[in-house]
Amino acid sequence: LENYSRDPKEVLRLTQTRVGCPQFTEAGWKSLLAGEYVDFDAVAQEIFGYRVDNSDRWHQIWNLFAKCMAFVFHMRRSELETYNEFIKELFISTDLTHNVIACDKAIRTFLGTSKHHLFYDTHIFIRFQHSHIIPGGIHY
Repeated sequence: LENYSRDPKEVLRLTQTRVGCPQFTEAGWKSLLAGEYVDFDAVAQEIFGYRVDNSDRWHQIWNLFAKCMAFVFHMRRSELETYNEFIKELFISTDLTHNVIACDKAIRTFLGTSKHHLFYDTHIFIRFQHSHIIPGGIHY
């Protein structure tokens, strides 16, 4: 993976042909390998035929994403579990699942543009929680 910036097509090919590679979309793999935002709706639509519009569907696509991420970055498993727990708590705390999904998209977009933060950094995500989940938040 350290060669990704030099030859992304070859890294993608090697990843997808490795034994045990999880099924994922090509666009999803490209974004994941580049450390960019992965569009869960696009991946879910292509693989499962639906958009992510409830907690069950979010968890299904998250689990697939985490499986793919751990396939290439095995040392990030604990980090992914931490984020999964963070989002699970948000789903439990409100009936407004679309707000939680929007909050997750905002967080993952932020992480895809910031090379200084990881899924572990849940203390950073509080501002997204305030803007998407708490009444009166800018995106509530």
